[in-house]
Amino acid sequence: MQTVVDAGKRLLAPKLTPQQIDLQLTSVLGQAGADYSQLPMNVRNSLRKELASSLQAGKELDPAAVSRLADFMAVGATPTRGMVSQNPVQITREMNLAKMAANSGDDALHGLPLLQNQNNATLIRNLNERGAGTETLPIVAGRAIQDRIQGTNAALGSVEQGAWNLAKNSPGYKAPIYPDGLNAALQRTGDEALTGYLPKQVTDYMAAFQTGQQPFTPQHYKNLRSMLSAELAKGGSEAAAARAAIEGLESVPMRPITNPGGIDFGTAPVTQGMASAMRGRDAQAGDAIEAVNRARQATAAKYAYQESSPLVRTALADARTADPEKLAQSFVLNGTVNDARSVAREVGPEGIATIRNTLATYIKKQALSGASDETGKVSQSALNAVLRKIGDEKLRLFFTPDEVSALQATGRVASLMQAQPIGSAVNNSNSGALVLGRGMDMLNGVAGKIPFGKAAVIDPLRSINLSISQRQAENVLPGLLAEQPRRPLAPSLLLPGIAVGGGLLSQ
Repeated sequence: MQTVVDAGKRLLAPKLTPQQIDLQLTSVLGQAGADYSQLPMNVRNSLRKELASSLQAGKELDPAAVSRLADFMAVGATPTRGMVSQNPVQITREMNLAKMAANSGDDALHGLPLLQNQNNATLIRNLNERGAGTETLPIVAGRAIQDRIQGTNAALGSVEQGAWNLAKNSPGYKAPIYPDGLNAALQRTGDEALTGYLPKQVTDYMAAFQTGQQPFTPQHYKNLRSMLSAELAKGGSEAAAARAAIEGLESVPMRPITNPGGIDFGTAPVTQGMASAMRGRDAQAGDAIEAVNRARQATAAKYAYQESSPLVRTALADARTADPEKLAQSFVLNGTVNDARSVAREVGPEGIATIRNTLATYIKKQALSGASDETGKVSQSALNAVLRKIGDEKLRLFFTPDEVSALQATGRVASLMQAQPIGSAVNNSNSGALVLGRGMDMLNGVAGKIPFGKAAVIDPLRSINLSISQRQAENVLPGLLAEQPRRPLAPSLLLPGIAVGGGLLSQ
């Protein structure tokens, strides 16, 4: 009767335009916290086609169920009524029926178990399409990161070396300069109580210029800067002391001592030759300082890069932590969002695909517990756990927005496929399904020995099973409708030991 009424409503109601359908679907999905406009076009087209008749008839849709259907459409998996409705009774019927059918030798009963298998393959295919199909291991990502960082450092080092070569060839490279930077370095480490962490060879080298044993020159500055920079790799207090000394050394400009020998030009009138000699000395020192300052800037740029992030420091360290596989484990798979940003910045657009494929491969391996595509079963709990662990913010650094949405939808669909909400009674032990499935096979065998037995017994039973249970599971539309609240039966109407509700074959 209800079907006739719905048909009448559709005939009498004005036909909805695609725009009106879109408005209604926007409202319905909005109630479930989903944005209809952000769905892929093919998903929106499928939703219009699937729900047009229900909207035309004025039926009330369940927003959460429609949102679940949209996820299935986005992923390309086939839902059942129980999957979209998440009704515990319907889920119980479907899962138990699938188990019973899988244990039966009757091909006609295998629709639901085959559907489960196809959906599992679809989830794996979705992960492969996001990059997991490349099977990119962490060591590949680690090498890509390390190669880029070492290449950048080598380029900066080449610029630095060239600048110092020019400075060395300039007049006055070994001419004295005022030790202002040296004094600032000692003061900075002393103020921070770090002088004691500087190695003896460094403090002795600095002391020689402090006592006037030899003049401080740009060449000595370069030597001291290299010694301090070598201490940075040690980490801890030694690195902190070296960093403080470098900051002091770089905090003041170089000033040449233009008359280091104390030449007395006297009070005689300045002749043309004397003026030329004085200008020559000044120009010599100035040229040297200009060249050294350019070299200093190149050195500062190189060491600033080396200290720019934990990722760069680790990748350039001559230690076990610089191993490419460990680098990927620490900064890609298990790192923070800031670590991931550093990785994205260092590898650039060319290396993003490698990191993306490594993450996708890792996600799939976790979801399949390391099994192959052919034998693995996607675990919704493992898949969603690894997606949560990585986090949307990190995923967006390496995947496009559409790819992130696809990964999230894959996780949600996996949950809907395997969910057993409170109130369901799925036979997870498989024992009951085995008995029922084998029992159906036994009936087939016995009935085959009785005249008309198969036609009289088995075919009717199978027909009922298929038409009511399997077809009910495959008919998704009723699961999208908002359920009307039911009044519970009065306790006096319940008999002890009698369960209320349908069994496997109920409508």
